[in-house]
Amino acid sequence: MLSYRTLRQVKPAEFEQAADGYHAVSTAARVSKDRLAHQIVAKTFPDPAASSVDKSEGLVGEGASAARARLTRLTDSLHYTQVECGLISAALNAFAAELRAAKKKLRTAELEARNAGFTVDGTDGSVSWRSEENPFLGQKGVTSQDSWVPLADPEAKRVEAQTFADRIGRALADAAEADERWAPKLRRLKAQNDLTVSAADWADVHGDQGAVQKVATPYLDESDIPRGRDPEDNAAWWKGLSAQEQADYVSLYPASVGALDGVPADVRDEANRAVLAEKKGHYQLELASIPPKPGLYAHPGGSDAQGWREQRERVREWEEKYGSRKDRLERNLRGISHIDERFAATGNDGLPPAYLLGFDATGEGNGKVILANGNPDHADHTAVFVPGTGTDLGQIGGNIERGERLWTESNRMSPDTKISTVLWFDYDAPDGIREAAQGSRAENGGPRLRSFLEGTGVAHDGSDGRTGGAHTTVIGHSYGSTTIGEAAYGGSWKDKPLADDMLFVGSPGVQQDHAADLGIGAEHVWAMGGAWDDHAVRLGGRAAGHGDDFIIPTDERFGGNVMRSDSPDHSGFWNEESLSLRNQAAVITGRDDRAELE
Repeated sequence: MLSYRTLRQVKPAEFEQAADGYHAVSTAARVSKDRLAHQIVAKTFPDPAASSVDKSEGLVGEGASAARARLTRLTDSLHYTQVECGLISAALNAFAAELRAAKKKLRTAELEARNAGFTVDGTDGSVSWRSEENPFLGQKGVTSQDSWVPLADPEAKRVEAQTFADRIGRALADAAEADERWAPKLRRLKAQNDLTVSAADWADVHGDQGAVQKVATPYLDESDIPRGRDPEDNAAWWKGLSAQEQADYVSLYPASVGALDGVPADVRDEANRAVLAEKKGHYQLELASIPPKPGLYAHPGGSDAQGWREQRERVREWEEKYGSRKDRLERNLRGISHIDERFAATGNDGLPPAYLLGFDATGEGNGKVILANGNPDHADHTAVFVPGTGTDLGQIGGNIERGERLWTESNRMSPDTKISTVLWFDYDAPDGIREAAQGSRAENGGPRLRSFLEGTGVAHDGSDGRTGGAHTTVIGHSYGSTTIGEAAYGGSWKDKPLADDMLFVGSPGVQQDHAADLGIGAEHVWAMGGAWDDHAVRLGGRAAGHGDDFIIPTDERFGGNVMRSDSPDHSGFWNEESLSLRNQAAVITGRDDRAELE
């Protein structure tokens, strides 16, 4: 039990000062990590696995590759230090907040007791009082205090004193409870005594966060984080926090903060990278725990047939128990690997830093990845690319590469402006043709896309309250264009422009039969189609009714701008040096005069 004297003497400010120290270490680790990754590794040691490496810039060769690997490990260590020290800082602040509340409760009880005429003992907190003196003492016939009967009821005094004593006791109990809850949590916040940040270390971070979250509610309650609110509300909540509270929310609840549209991109990136690293460590450990699949050899025939049947049964049992789980883990790790590769590619061919604006390995069925090339909060031109049918986390690498090529071509076309291209995959994309023939996936994804686009406008440093200070283009490939159409027109927001320009690539239909119905003016609606299977996709979309009156964006009757394309199929619109890619860049950068029309 925490003593009365200890609670009076304890100084919550000392714990807050310690929290400030850990926060400073966390911040220094983040700054060093970013500088190492973006300025030193990216510019001095280009990734040798990149498709094109300019040997005139940076160092290449065996020694450079070894140096890059070691510096990358150091970057990982700095990231781990950043996350863990941030968590320790949040835990210390939470503990200090509870101690401060208990001390305030104690001081209030003491003050009110003294004002009521009671005495609070400075050693144990007991409450006492003196009997009221006889005002007639010393007068004729009055020789004893005991002969005086005060008007006040002694029993009432005792009850009042007990009330103050109980309040002091509750303050002590609050402090003792906080100490008992936080002491084991703070003790577990320490790293292994080695120089390698392993999968187990990152998995342990997730456990640390969960442990601290369970007892942090009095200080920072996760339920206070906005959910299902407009981006403007999210931004207002974030701006209303102190700098320390912002840092502590990111440390304690990174997944929740990282998902908030309207919060600055660098904050979402910091939160989601922590989630990514933790999930990666967890998945690697879980995958390693799965026993190897039993081997199955050719049927031996003869007397060994029974053994072969038993062997086949063991394989079947393994598949039932571990097969789907192993496939899921490998899929998630492939997707994380694709994202890590994009982080490592910063600097190659001038590629800017990546910002992870959303990540959830299980989000919306096939996973969730929102990845930006360049910070959209500071961009002059922002393009948001929505992929289509068949997109999932495990195969996200191809769409990440498309976002990179959109940035490279746009930067080549407008080198004096700041450009950000964003891969937005936060909806349950159809897995195949049967599902793509339905509009429900677009109807569910449309509101999420609109929220994100509004959020980029709110977070932009030149925001005008709609699309921000950036010229914004939203690009939909295949069924992604159907989702854009739903975001542009469906629901109660149909009178609010979704973006400055819309570009539909290989579109099976956008739920409308005229470009003018999309709310931004037909002159700002663009489309292109390809050959072979792309032609089949567009015909299929027309038949499925994704365009009203069976009209799709590449039809003349739709009324938009149909651009020339040299894509040989449904997937070649982002081939390097292609006309299709240049036309998209022209729209992204506002160079409409350079877009070649049919």
